[in-house]
Amino acid sequence: MPVDATETALVVTVPEAEDAVGAYRSRLDPAAAWGVPAHITVLYPFAPPVRVAAVLPAIEDAVRSVRAFDFTLARTARSPRPSSGSSPSTRRTAVSSPRSCRT
Repeated sequence: MPVDATETALVVTVPEAEDAVGAYRSRLDPAAAWGVPAHITVLYPFAPPVRVAAVLPAIEDAVRSVRAFDFTLARTARSPRPSSGSSPSTRRTAVSSPRSCRT
C-alpha cells in the first residue's frame, strides 16, 4: 500500500540485519510496516519529499566514489525522536542511495 510521505530520511539499507532486528522493528518502528527495510540512518530529517528527486543526483554523485567496505553491527539502538514535532503518526519515506558497503 503506497504511503504519502511527509518526511524523508537518507538511509543505507542493511537487509542482512533483518533477522536480528525484524522482531523489534515490527513492534517499535512504524516505518517497518511501510516497507522500509532494516537500515542505518545517515540523515534524518533529510529533505522535504518534493525536493528528494532534485537532490538525489547530488547524493548519488557523492557516494559513487566511496569504495565498498565491510562493517559489523555490534549493537542496535533506536534513535530518539526529534523534538521538532514528529509524532508516531508522521509518515516517513526512506531515500536509499546506491549501496557502497558489504556486510
